[in-house]
Amino acid sequence: MPTVEKELNKKGDCLVDYEEKVFPDIKAEPGEKALVTFHTVAFEGSISIVNTLTATRLQRKGYETSILLYGPGVTMGFQRGFPTLGDEASPGHLFVNQRLETFMKEGARFTDAGFLRRPFTAKPRKLSSRVFVRYPRSMCSTSF
Repeated sequence: MPTVEKELNKKGDCLVDYEEKVFPDIKAEPGEKALVTFHTVAFEGSISIVNTLTATRLQRKGYETSILLYGPGVTMGFQRGFPTLGDEASPGHLFVNQRLETFMKEGARFTDAGFLRRPFTAKPRKLSSRVFVRYPRSMCSTSF
């Protein structure tokens, strides 16, 4: 019978070699842009979390980064909180909103396809700060 002849890992041991660079560190060339699109129901899965982290990473790599919310993704731009706006009902409740705020504070663009928001709410909703709202005619001719 095969046996493992290695000492057990202890607290503080590293399971991977953090010093070895496997992939090159890619940085943006001057003027390069990135557009991250969200067509997802807010908080219905991890895709909104992954996309916000990816967008922030692209911004930090030097890309002129924009997020576009469209379809059900426009609901991610709504302000949330419980019992009042900005309060977390439980840890992580506002994680996506916090990631979007961090993204915008670092100078990136955040665009909401505002004309698509109407099917998701009967009344106007307060959007997070610094959200650029686009309407049908401007969506056709805009450059992100």
